[in-house]
Amino acid sequence: ALADDLNHAVADGQTDYILDTILKCVCKLGSKVPVYGTLVGLVNQEFPDFGKKMINRVHLRLEAACERDDFVQQKLLLRTAAELC
Repeated sequence: ALADDLNHAVADGQTDYILDTILKCVCKLGSKVPVYGTLVGLVNQEFPDFGKKMINRVHLRLEAACERDDFVQQKLLLRTAAELC
């Protein structure tokens, strides 16, 4: 159900909004990283560029977290990257 809603949102051109929202959730609710990874995987089946864009966004945010010495965010983003692999 949620994956279907995300697929419709991506089809409607809301990819950036969806990716930003998922990453905000990752950084606030780190215990749910496996759920977010599963959602990204399900959407990626329908839209293959979605997973690639997600990995690129995680990478950019990880670099920014390293520059800020934000160790908690680094940990959560690394956990997310591992979940997506």
